[in-house]
Amino acid sequence: MGKKFLFIFLILFVFLFSESKKNGYESIYNEWKKVFSINKEEVVDGIYKIGEKKIESCIPIILTLLNDDSIVWLKYDGCGKWTKIGREVEEAIIKIGKNSLKYVSNLLLKNAYPYVKIDEKGEKRLIEIISKITGESFKNIEDCKNYLKEKF
Repeated sequence: MGKKFLFIFLILFVFLFSESKKNGYESIYNEWKKVFSINKEEVVDGIYKIGEKKIESCIPIILTLLNDDSIVWLKYDGCGKWTKIGREVEEAIIKIGKNSLKYVSNLLLKNAYPYVKIDEKGEKRLIEIISKITGESFKNIEDCKNYLKEKF
């Protein structure tokens, strides 16, 4: 079911951003398509660049990888580091900043992304994301939800 959804979404995305809009969306598309790669190093590179370029429209897709603890080598700036895919998702969302909170709010309050499954580890990452972006301290996911209800 998940692969079918991603395939349909990919076809829809390609159709919507065809040649006529290619120049305006090429940068977004190049990073977005990496997230669907079989190569985990390419996936983490795409996530990293989504955060660097602050491409907020990719947040719903990268949220699907928040629970992924696959360890991957990430090359950047001529150096590199060992990292986890889920950790890079967290960092990318934090880099995007306050604009990412509407997507996190939609996930937690409206279940707007049914293809995103958040376990206990994902909840901890979401708490950290919301805490770092807002500068607030949250004890649990319910505190985060209450904060987001007030703001959104």
